[in-house]
Parts: sequence; structure tokens; C-alpha cells
Amino acid sequence: IILIMLFSANLQLGTGTVSVELVIAAMIGGYMAMNIGANDVANNVGPAVGSKALTLTGAIIIAAVFESAGALIAGGDVISTIKKGIIDPALIENGDTFVWLMIAALLSGAIWLNLATAMGAPVSTTHSIVGGVLGAGIAATGWE
Repeated sequence: IILIMLFSANLQLGTGTVSVELVIAAMIGGYMAMNIGANDVANNVGPAVGSKALTLTGAIIIAAVFESAGALIAGGDVISTIKKGIIDPALIENGDTFVWLMIAALLSGAIWLNLATAMGAPVSTTHSIVGGVLGAGIAATGWE
């Protein structure tokens, strides 16, 4: 996470300013990615390796290829739904509030995913982030 912080801050140095929001979002995104790896990839790799259908190396290679392909091929539609399909950004008066709202949703989803995975509870990454966005939207604008 520290490397993500340094990398995201370093990318912005050419512009003359560093966006604190972007650095924080990148760090929380890295934390969420580690939780996704601990949960989703383990769910995909565990049965294949446990049944000896694949070696651990083969399962990790296949998981890396297809997890990345899924994000690259279908990720745009998912991002569009998360960004505009759950709450209406027009209801948030201030753009900075919307940025912090989404950062809070990402953090809450990551923490929930981490806790549920640590407890061995079944959990969905998608439901975690959708719940975080919905909860943050309700907190910011009310039930409407």
C-alpha cells in the first residue's frame, strides 16, 4: 500500500500538484485488490488445487489471466453501473462530496470484505461495493 501511495503521488509530480484524493483512493483501491485476491481468487483456485486438477502454479496463472481478462473486458460496464446506476451523482451538490462518498464506499466495501473473509463467511465483492455505494449515497442525500 505504501508503494501504491508513492507510485500514485509520483505520477502526479509532473503536473506540479498532487491530488490527495487520488492518492487516498489508490491506496484504498490497493487494499480492496488485496482483499479481492484473498477472497475471490482463493475461491477459484482452492477447489482446483485441492482436487489436484491443477498445480498451484497453473491455477494461479489461469486465475491471473482470466481475472484480468474479466476486468478488462467487462470492467467498463461494471464501473458505469457503480458510478451512475446506484445513486444519481446529480443529487450531490458538491463534486468533492461525491469523490469522498465514493472513497468511503470503497473503504467500507474493502473493510467488510476483509472482515468476512477473515471470519470465513461467504461474501461477495460486488455486493460489498454496491452496499458501500448505496449506504454512502443514503448518508449523503437521504432515502430519496
